[in-house]
Amino acid sequence: MAGLVESLTQQLTHRMSDPSILVILTAVTSSSFWLFASLGITLDGVIPATITASERAKRGISDASALKLWEWMFHRAKKHFISTALLSCASYLVAAALRPDLRPILYGASFFSFSTLPYTIAILLPINKVILKAASDASKPDAKSPESGVVDKLFCEWRKYHVIRMSLAAAAWGLGMGALLLA
Repeated sequence: MAGLVESLTQQLTHRMSDPSILVILTAVTSSSFWLFASLGITLDGVIPATITASERAKRGISDASALKLWEWMFHRAKKHFISTALLSCASYLVAAALRPDLRPILYGASFFSFSTLPYTIAILLPINKVILKAASDASKPDAKSPESGVVDKLFCEWRKYHVIRMSLAAAAWGLGMGALLLA
């Protein structure tokens, strides 16, 4: 057993001495954070608790409170989303320069990492702005409750496009993992 541990340690030390492995690992780690944090909020966070009127009713969450929760989640997530997308994109590009044999895979991973940014700006940002305005309006002292079904429509539309964005992130992560395994 001691020989096996020593052998694994030597292999790991040898592989980690290759700068391209470290750069690919940085990119995959960043991609992992983005992808799995997004999965977490979509499957177990604010989103499933507030996404539909029936889910909100089960938990005693008003439409106004759901909008405020979504706003809170949005402002926390946006800080991490941009930095991790850019870090993984840049790291995949550096890795592609270091590993010509893996260049197509790493360029693909970089493309998918970066593509989440313009996709978000073009597709999700308009929806985000409407939700943020609704959250702001709902928090005013004289606010009326949002119209029935409006909050559901906004959240469901956001989730639909967010799933597509997560698919782009999953493609980046999958290609990055493939490159890491092939390196």
